[in-house]
Amino acid sequence: MRVISYQDAKPATGGYCTSLKSYPKPQLNIEESLSFYDYNRLIEKTIELYPKTTAKYKIRFSRSGNKMIQTLGSIDVKMSIYDGNTLLKANDDSGYRLNSFMSVYLDSDHDYTIEIKGYSDEVAGLCRLIITQAFSFAEDGYSFDSFDHIDNIEGTNFDYYAYNQQYWVQAVRFTPTEMGDYTISLSSQYDNYLYVFDPRLGTSMYQNGEYDDDSGEGSNALLKKHLEKGIPYLVIFSQYNPSSTFTDFDKGDDCLVSFRKN
Repeated sequence: MRVISYQDAKPATGGYCTSLKSYPKPQLNIEESLSFYDYNRLIEKTIELYPKTTAKYKIRFSRSGNKMIQTLGSIDVKMSIYDGNTLLKANDDSGYRLNSFMSVYLDSDHDYTIEIKGYSDEVAGLCRLIITQAFSFAEDGYSFDSFDHIDNIEGTNFDYYAYNQQYWVQAVRFTPTEMGDYTISLSSQYDNYLYVFDPRLGTSMYQNGEYDDDSGEGSNALLKKHLEKGIPYLVIFSQYNPSSTFTDFDKGDDCLVSFRKN
């Protein structure tokens, strides 16, 4: 909306803009219902926050357990999770830089609400919410309660050995020590899936090209990405369907995550 003053005496040669004030159109809060099933690897929601906007996601999980819930992007946000009107947990800056992060145990078949808003009323821009069934290795000596405590791999070429279980979705950080083009790949007997998130981006993984299913050999995932030095990229990997059972608990649940500078 603009306020413009006009001359009302003859001759009417207006309009004269003696002062101009712009007011942004009021934005409604975001409200959406989500369901997280056993076969889901993760949920990503891209959020466009306007000043004084709150995003509320009512969510229900089909399985009890630890959940990793965080925001990614370059704006300063805070996040809370409620059971009805009861605040269970709140966080401001435990995520990457000004993002929020929490690892919290939530029951199945129960409604929770995740609330995201700017740290101040003036905050506006894009961020995204990432929710996974959490199983991640924390760095030695830390509990798993912040983005910085997720196991971190630094270097240019590295092989990370992991093992999987039913319903697990695993996360590590990869921080390149040199800028360049990299290949990140998975190798396992089971059908796997890979995400490599740039934590600075609030845009969708589909726009950013941060996911892959079968670009490697057989049913293995492979991503080629240009990575910047010193940025801790969030690498998430799991079975294609995390609810699938394993028949071989010797080698059949093993997974090799390879990082190679091209």
